[in-house]
Amino acid sequence: MEELAKHVGRVTFYLHGQSQASIEDFTLSEPLVRCVDLGPRPRLRKTMLGPGRSFTSFRPHEDGIDLMLIRGPTPLLPHLVKACGHMPVALHIVADYVSAERDPEAREWPWWRDALLGLAFRMYQRQQRRASQKALVLVNAPHLRELFPGREVPIVIESTLTQDSIVAEPRRKDAKLGDTRPLRLLLAGRIVPEKGLWEAAEAVRLLVDLGYDTVLDIVGWEAPTDPLVDAFWAHVRRHDVEERVRFIGYVPAGPQLAAIYQQADIYVLPSRAEAFPRTIVEAMGAGIPVVTTPVGGIPRWIHHEQEAILVEPRSATAVADGIRSLLEDDDLHDRVARGGWEFARRFTLERACEDLARRLSAWSQGARAAATSTSAPGAEGLSA
Repeated sequence: MEELAKHVGRVTFYLHGQSQASIEDFTLSEPLVRCVDLGPRPRLRKTMLGPGRSFTSFRPHEDGIDLMLIRGPTPLLPHLVKACGHMPVALHIVADYVSAERDPEAREWPWWRDALLGLAFRMYQRQQRRASQKALVLVNAPHLRELFPGREVPIVIESTLTQDSIVAEPRRKDAKLGDTRPLRLLLAGRIVPEKGLWEAAEAVRLLVDLGYDTVLDIVGWEAPTDPLVDAFWAHVRRHDVEERVRFIGYVPAGPQLAAIYQQADIYVLPSRAEAFPRTIVEAMGAGIPVVTTPVGGIPRWIHHEQEAILVEPRSATAVADGIRSLLEDDDLHDRVARGGWEFARRFTLERACEDLARRLSAWSQGARAAATSTSAPGAEGLSA
């Protein structure tokens, strides 16, 4: 938000106060960012039918907004767009509720709950498409363009990697890795099966059986409405790697998280479904090689054995083989680490916000000019 405000003048940020996870770790303040609390986050079933109390403090016209930027998906999106009236609106869609893979077996959900969720998500998708008809639509992965057929939809990647957090040089292979010095794997993300945690933990067992001294550190948080930590640890115990898998918990973005990336040897993210994960860019910026899967928007920019090692989803054996290829081939390890590092340098927070601000400014000016030549100009600023 602050980086975007440096390019546009001012951002008004409408948000739902403190999340249930209580992981807010950065204070946004005037003059760059003004925060407006919309109150507690409502449940999905309520926001599908109406915004309720969420709109008590939502007064964009009174707040002097030039353009409304809405990050989705969110059940409030159709209501937000409607409330904006003739104000220029831009949508940044970073996921798809319908195609997002859910794992009812890991969650021990009854089949009917997953069916009801699927129905609700399909209803939302239709609402989102209708609400987007007069808005600028941006996505962060190519497959999300399919949600908006018949129109041009640019791809804009979000980044949390700052220019000054990128290491001076990528990591070179250590001959002792996995032998006299433990191999340290790292995975960052929510504690959900879709991130490939189950496969990553099982891959540790396979690598240990092959003679590689391996540990896996997990950075992330448990989604408050999706408790899976107990199920994950049961899986870890079944594969007898409880002493080799360490749950660090939530770590805020910034120097503390950057240090954890730099302490790791290889970053693994064997996701079953993604849009474009920011964590692989953060790992690349730390100069370590990445092992991930060609899902979502990843293969749009990431190539096998160039910027990362791409492995088959849902396969612990594939994850272990990908990691082993980096351990057994020094040239491959160094080439992938450098390729990822060079990729990360092109997708920093500063560059991402500059690109986003340019697109939003052009859309706002064009939309206002097309609306009417007699419209009074609003106050400077963007809101999201």
